[in-house]
Formats: sequence, C-alpha cells, structure tokens
Amino acid sequence: MKITYNSVNRYLSLVLFFIVSIGQSEAQICATPVQGCSNTNLSNYGFNSDTFVSTIEYDNMVSAFHATIVRNGDGSFSVWGQGAHPTNTGNTGAVNSLLIPTEVNSTNFVGLTGIVLKATIGSERQRHQFILLTTHGLFVWGTEAVVFHDDVTSSAAFQRINAPSTTATILSSDTTGLPSGIAPGDVRMMFTTMNTLVLSTCAGEVWVLSQIQNMRGAGASGTSSADQRTWQRVTTTAGGNPPLSNVVATRGTRNALFALTSDNTLWTWGADTYLGNNTARNSTRDRATQLDLPFAGFRVKMIGATSKGDVVNSSLNYYVLSTSGELYALGNNSNRAVGDFTTTERLSWVQCRYTNTPTFMDDIVWISPNEHDIGLANSNTCAAINVLNIDKEVWTWGSSEGDMIGRGTGLSNDPGRPNGTTAAADSFLTVETGGHTTMVVRQCTNNFGYVGHRRDGSMGNGVATNVNESSYTYATAPVEICGVPSIPDISIVASIDFGASGGSCYEAEYVLRSETPGVVYTIVSDTGNIAQIVSDTILIFSQPGMVGVEASITTVCGPLRDTTFFEAEKCKFTNPDINIGNINTNITGSVA
Repeated sequence: MKITYNSVNRYLSLVLFFIVSIGQSEAQICATPVQGCSNTNLSNYGFNSDTFVSTIEYDNMVSAFHATIVRNGDGSFSVWGQGAHPTNTGNTGAVNSLLIPTEVNSTNFVGLTGIVLKATIGSERQRHQFILLTTHGLFVWGTEAVVFHDDVTSSAAFQRINAPSTTATILSSDTTGLPSGIAPGDVRMMFTTMNTLVLSTCAGEVWVLSQIQNMRGAGASGTSSADQRTWQRVTTTAGGNPPLSNVVATRGTRNALFALTSDNTLWTWGADTYLGNNTARNSTRDRATQLDLPFAGFRVKMIGATSKGDVVNSSLNYYVLSTSGELYALGNNSNRAVGDFTTTERLSWVQCRYTNTPTFMDDIVWISPNEHDIGLANSNTCAAINVLNIDKEVWTWGSSEGDMIGRGTGLSNDPGRPNGTTAAADSFLTVETGGHTTMVVRQCTNNFGYVGHRRDGSMGNGVATNVNESSYTYATAPVEICGVPSIPDISIVASIDFGASGGSCYEAEYVLRSETPGVVYTIVSDTGNIAQIVSDTILIFSQPGMVGVEASITTVCGPLRDTTFFEAEKCKFTNPDINIGNINTNITGSVA
C-alpha cells in the first residue's frame, strides 16, 4: 500500500477513505471482528488458547466427514472438500465438490451478502450441509435435511435462509434466519451436528433449531415439520423451568448437547445423555440438567463430546478439560473413546491416560472430538478424539475407521500417537477431528497435515482421488488459520500520526509494529536518505519520497524477513479554516 497525500482536499478525503476502509479491513483481521461479543478474541484458539474460557474460539477449523472450512489468518473463510461447491445438486462426486481451498466471498458464492462472521458444517457420512452466519444472517448449501429440515431450503445450492425472494422459512425468526430479537453480532458460538444447529449468544442464551425433539431442550416440543423449523430457547429442570443462562460454550453430537456456563457448571440435554454422577444413561432428557464436575475445585477450560448416530447404541462420550490441563471423560466407551484403556461404560468421570500404567493426562491444552459427523448407525464407527498437549504433541484414541485418526483402520484404539508423527520432529499448533479424517497445523509447515480417508477434494490438493492416507501427509495445500500461524507473521502494521494542522504530510510519524514480538525494523531502500527510524519503531520522513522498511527476526522457523514500502508526498494545508489535529489510525503496508 502506498501512503500518499498531495493536497489538503485529497488529504481529507484519504483520511476518510482510510477510516472507512480500515473499518472494513479490520473485519478481515483475525483478532478484530466487524460484529460480535465485546470480549471476542478470535485468536484464542489451538495451542495458543488461554484460560479465558468465555473467549475460546472452538471453530476456527471445522471438519465434517470429507469437508473442511477454516477461518484464515486474515479473517476470511475458505472451504474445500466433498459437497462444498456452491452449485451443489445434492449428490456426491467431484462436480459438487471443491478440490482446493476456496475463499467464501460473493464472487465464488454468488448471492452472498454481508461479512462472514462464523461458519460450520454438519454431516451424515458423505452428505454435508454447510452453514454461514454473515452480518446479514444465515446462508446454507449442501445436501438438504442433513442439518435443517428440508422445508427450510429450496435446493442443495447456495442460498440465503429466509431471504424475501425464497419460500424457505424458519418459524419464530426474522429475515436473518435467526431467533427473533437475535442479531448476527449477538452470536458468540454457532455449533452444528447432524440435524441440529445451536446458537450461544453474547448474553449467555442458548437457542436450538433441531429435527430431533429432545435436542431442543425446551420440554415436550412436537415432532411436526413446524416444530422442526422453530427456534427454541433451552430451559432447565429447575423449578419453573427457567431458561439456561450465562452459557459461554455449547458443543455436542447428534444425540446430546453439552453446555458450560460462566459460573463453571456443566449442563446436558438430548436423546442420549449421562450426568457423571454414577446414574444410568438417559434417552429422554428434554431440558438442560446439571452434570457433576470430576471433582470439587475442577475449573473447566473446554468441553466436547463424540458419538455415532444411532441412539440405541450411540457410543456417546463426554470430555471436559480443566484450566490446569487435566482431561476427564465419561460415557459408553465401547470403542475405548473414554481413553482409560478399557471398554467399561463410565457413569462417572475418569481421567484419560497416556498409558495403562497409568500415566494420566494432566498437560492437555486443546481437545477436538469428532462432533460434526455421526458415523454409521448400528456400529461404533467415528466416535474418536484428538488432543494436543503442552509439548505440542497430538494424541488420539477411539475409532480409526478409514484411518481417520491415523491408527490403522481399527474401530477401538487406546490413546497413542498417530502414524507419521514423532515427539522429536513435530510441533503441532492445532488439531481438528472430522468424521473420517483428522487435520493438523504443524509449526513451520505451510501446508496442513492430513490423515484418513480422502475423496472429492477433502485433502485440498486439487484431486478427487478416493484412497486412505494411513500416515500424516503434507501433500495438501497451504493454509494459515486464525490464531495458529504455522510461520510467525512479521508483516508491518503502521500507526500514523499526521501531526498538528499546518504541517506537511511527509512530516507524519509512522509507528511501526508487528503481530510478532521482537521484530527489528531496518530501512532497506531509501534513495536520497529521506527517512530514518528513531527509537527503534518510529519512521520519519524528512522530505517526500518512498522508502522500504524491512522487518526481521530469527524464530524457531529460522530467520524471517518481510519488506513494506511507504511513500509520503508534500501536502501543505491551504485552507486556514481546517483544523485536522492529531489523527491516529492503522494502516498495513504492502509486502514486497
């Protein structure tokens, strides 16, 4: 980006331009959403996640059976894999898929309006339905009825929910497709699994749109098409059935939902639930009921669940991670998804183990159960979890059907490292479990890592080949996911102080900074010696012209360098009535 001003009128117009354009571009900066909760921190993700549990972003990468959508480092979204093409006709195959990561914008997705705030996927094996929340409301594409009741959509192609030009309807909502009174910026978390979409709001409410009666959490709601198209606010089993409130995260599976509130309590409801208090599984819990914590004083960082789809034998398992790194689980455990080296159903919380000795898991920083896909009915496929520990190692257990967790194709695995990873060579920044795949971001590696069944572009490498990857491969595509840049971002962001009125534009000071601490700034191109850097971070021009500034640092990925060019032009103020004063804004320079 050239920064130029050559007249007071142009100066004023460009100041306004930058204020407007920065407002737009900051929606594309990972840590600064255009709308959302006041405490939103999109970078609170993966290995870099902290213990501010109300701001953890669970969904910067979402994988279903053979498809993935990610929030990029610049805040935009990209999607690829089976069924992800916006002109989807409802069938599988390459023609309905995206074989490479494709940015979600109005050029690639005709009819998209607004700025994308959140994205998610639900799937039933090879049938995927993709959902976006933009500043204008909900958009959807993919196989009908996988998440929404099929009366909500008019086809499998990309479309807006409740757009005035369509017949698609969600009852008890406005033209955004959201519950009445809920604006797009009110949504803290948007989670989906097969047949169910869940919204957790900034105010701590939980709203559910589900084809499954008990998943709505609002009591004995009906089973009609209208019931399946109506938003319901989740209520509790307390006297008078008050709404569930102060919720900071809601996750779940096809058969159960699982919520964490700001006062460190756990709640669940749905068609297949456990309470962690040594009572039997319940298949008809239609309001939120409180779960026990693993022990007194346990402080929750993250929650999750995994299962297959059949309610009768769902292999449902819950997970809860503490702020100090202790991981506990409970549930069916028929395919060892509890992680305790047994297949014993666990009605109370047990701590997950690295070994059967036992060596307990007390250093976990991130969890990713398979939650968006439900697997096959009447089998134990696809109930699995990957976790990331403080040493940046990935450990995994449960089903590896289709090599989905890199442990062969067995359906019952104790905790272990996936094939193609070693403690000595690999440092991982995040992991995402899909229905038939797992993906990782490895430090200092541009391309994401992939293991499991690939087809119809699910590996993002431009081909639709149908084959299993039994060991992690990086023959994929480059991605930079919000919150976990594989290579540190050292690009320069300059705060500009234009000085007092009556000054010259080239006399402005550019305060240089980078998202990566420790960067050193050096002028590397300056014909005529027209600029200097003072106090290590302030670029000052002595006359009009252009200079290049290099940002450099040595990191675990080796030496990094990045050059940005700045240009200043003389622009004496000529209107004595104009008093600009000091104007500060953020401008990112272009990279050479």
